[in-house]
Amino acid sequence: MRGSSPYVIVLAAAASRVGRSTLASNLAVYLKGLGEDLPVAVISFDPGHDPAQTFALPGNPAPRLNSLSISLGLESQLTLGQFGVEYMAGGISPQISALQLRNLLRETNFPGILIIDAGQLKERRAALALQVAELVLTPIRDAAGLGPLAGIRRELKAGGGNDRMLWLIPAMVEDLQQQARQLEFLRFAASERGCQVLGAEFLVDAQLPQLTRGTGGSVLTRMPDSQAHQLMNCLARLALQQFETGADTAVHLQRLQLDDALPLRSRRVDLVCPLCGELACFASVHYCESLPHRRRWLVHADCLANLVAERRLQPFWSANQSAVLRTGVESGGLLPQLRLLLADDNAGLLESELFLPEHEGGWQALVRHATGLTLAEQLPALLFIFPAQPGRSVLSSDWYRRCSRLRKKLRDGLAAEL
Repeated sequence: MRGSSPYVIVLAAAASRVGRSTLASNLAVYLKGLGEDLPVAVISFDPGHDPAQTFALPGNPAPRLNSLSISLGLESQLTLGQFGVEYMAGGISPQISALQLRNLLRETNFPGILIIDAGQLKERRAALALQVAELVLTPIRDAAGLGPLAGIRRELKAGGGNDRMLWLIPAMVEDLQQQARQLEFLRFAASERGCQVLGAEFLVDAQLPQLTRGTGGSVLTRMPDSQAHQLMNCLARLALQQFETGADTAVHLQRLQLDDALPLRSRRVDLVCPLCGELACFASVHYCESLPHRRRWLVHADCLANLVAERRLQPFWSANQSAVLRTGVESGGLLPQLRLLLADDNAGLLESELFLPEHEGGWQALVRHATGLTLAEQLPALLFIFPAQPGRSVLSSDWYRRCSRLRKKLRDGLAAEL
């Protein structure tokens, strides 16, 4: 159920000269190497790093932008460059707020990975990048870098993030004995802070930026047999795995609430779809209630349609109608059977089906989410599923009043049937 907004990976460094910008550009190249059809874009909040130096196509430079515009979608400000990577030639104004930047990204149609070079940690631009991040990659060389690391963690949490989103990249020196000591210390320090350490080391090499600089320059094309290639391959696979897993649902929800991006009633409704585990705020969703448990939640219309496809009633099913799921009433409650009833536009009951679902599956997840009980533990209960609407619409007071009227008609219909 991934939306069209980009998954944001931020390269942030607690110290200077640890390869942050080099990692950002090369990560984009390696991600395209792993997934040719994956949209990948790079922007830099560091005035000293212009992605156009690497990605601009000969004879087709990107228009030079003074700064990222919040009045236009991000996708309209990107230019297609070398390796199929999109980039923006321009930085970000320090006057932009974290709220404005998050709203811009929510409204951006770019269902891929956006890599942000956060720039110097002391700059406000870096704080903005960290407050929109979904994955933060931080090259760190030694114990001295752990002090400034607190600033990265603070800004990440200020934007609703957490330490689990933070990965340290060991930026090692050439001395093998010193590398071993540093690695051991960094892994201990990371575990103490709740973050993680990449299972590969970045050998700090003063020649690396020069060897990969310029149009079309990358570790992949110019240093394919190097230790840096092994690191970038490992880093890109981590980033791709995190992207495919998706953004942390709790973080996404907290940021929506921080930005007042949801109606007030959203605080009374569980916004996580029990069938896919993702936020159900913007796609087409069903608003649902359970009695007597008085729980309220949303479920993606697509997820529920896939579940109903298993049932005999599927030909009669429409996302635009109401339905009721009854639990714990058949065979004296001794069997974990469910009865699914479909209703017409006037809440009149049309069709019903009694079935015994699998104990491990979508029906189990739905019923447990609604009642707090497994299929085998069910007591008499009613689960009301109302017609699908856009996520924001079902959280409005007007929709709730309509659902209250529908619920009463459905209950009256059930009473008459019994």
